[in-house]
Amino acid sequence: MWHLAWRNLLREPARLALSAAGVAFSVVLMLSLLGLYNSFERRVERYYQGVGADLWVAQSGTANFFNSPSVLPASARGEVAGIVGVASVRPYLGRIVAFRQGGEEFRTFAVGIAGDERVGGAITVVEGTARPGPGEIVIDRVLAKNTGLSIGDRVRIRDLRLRVAGVSAGGDMVAFQYSFVAMSEARRLQGTVGVVNFLLVELLRGADPTAVARRIEDRLPDAEAWTEGQVIDRNQGVIEDAFLPMVAVLLAIGFVVGTAVIGLTTYSAVLEKRREYGVLKALGATFGAGLRAVLSQSAIAGATGYLLGVAAGLAVGRWVPGAVPQFTIDIDGRHLVGVLALAGAMVLASVFFPLRRIGRIDPAEVFTA
Repeated sequence: MWHLAWRNLLREPARLALSAAGVAFSVVLMLSLLGLYNSFERRVERYYQGVGADLWVAQSGTANFFNSPSVLPASARGEVAGIVGVASVRPYLGRIVAFRQGGEEFRTFAVGIAGDERVGGAITVVEGTARPGPGEIVIDRVLAKNTGLSIGDRVRIRDLRLRVAGVSAGGDMVAFQYSFVAMSEARRLQGTVGVVNFLLVELLRGADPTAVARRIEDRLPDAEAWTEGQVIDRNQGVIEDAFLPMVAVLLAIGFVVGTAVIGLTTYSAVLEKRREYGVLKALGATFGAGLRAVLSQSAIAGATGYLLGVAAGLAVGRWVPGAVPQFTIDIDGRHLVGVLALAGAMVLASVFFPLRRIGRIDPAEVFTA
């Protein structure tokens, strides 16, 4: 039966190419979606890990940092600094602001940096300085490419005219990019005095984060203290809520397309070779033999399409960041294994209708004129 499957496919190379192309398209779609989603989550994880805070103190009731504002009195910094187990406390002041450049509107999350304090996250300066002074801003390289801004250019955000003093990497969140300004400029962008958005707490060696978090919440009844892991989970939840349903729908579409293409091409091959299948049935071939023939044919097409799809998917992953800087596709081994399992499921699902057609072939057809 394996020989029959190969012979049927090789006699009609166009059919094999069509089946493989359908599966390859589905594999590229699935890998791209999974890699894109994985990239979004990793960006959030890398950023907050790079901030280097053991605990984040936020206003009580804050859901996440993207669309749920947190406001704390600046005086809370001193109160938290005096709690047992706390080594240092840094203010975090930032908000999403919009500005126009070249006739288009762009958004950036402007974070204030005070003196030599390490605030900002997992950024790497690729050009210029990492420490903006008054009237200066450090922008992410994705924002720089999208806006056309470079070192020395000036951008107007609200009533501030800021000079681009540095370009960084690692602050791209797709919907917006992180930028960094002096703390004095961040306060002007906020339009408030005497407040911060968050407090970043570093603990003494050996201090229990859970115990210190309880002490902070006891000292500040209107605040919550989160570990780094909780911060990452809360902010990745925004991505899950926004993108996961869409990813699931598109994965389902890719699965259906791949299954339909294999199934239709296999079914047409069965129709064309029904007399051969009739001969086999007349000679005593069992249902299992027909199953092996159809399954072999679908499996060959599926395996060929999977390999082509993986090669194309990896190529797409390398090409996309250059064409669309805010989109990166991080494909890893889990995705390859997961999509392989889906491709196998496509093959199994695709044999249903061809197999039914074989079951209805009457061996008597062999002896008709």
